[in-house]
Amino acid sequence: MIEPKYDLTFHFSEGVAAVMVGGKWGYIDTTGRMVIQPMPLMRAEDFHHGLAFVSTKDGKYGYIDKSGKYVWTPTLLYRD
Repeated sequence: MIEPKYDLTFHFSEGVAAVMVGGKWGYIDTTGRMVIQPMPLMRAEDFHHGLAFVSTKDGKYGYIDKSGKYVWTPTLLYRD
């Protein structure tokens, strides 16, 4: 069991789970250790094939790898 210390959590996928703490999203491993430090994101999805889809608070979308680095820099998908 992991102590309840997060604002919101998602299920584990590829050994990590997205967690919200202090309004930021990060990822923990199955022991509860923070493996990707919380970032100011609007949304953080599960990992699939080593990548997670994330959206920034300014409406941009991108992908991060398991180290937390962007492999697709956040960009606007739609323009008015």
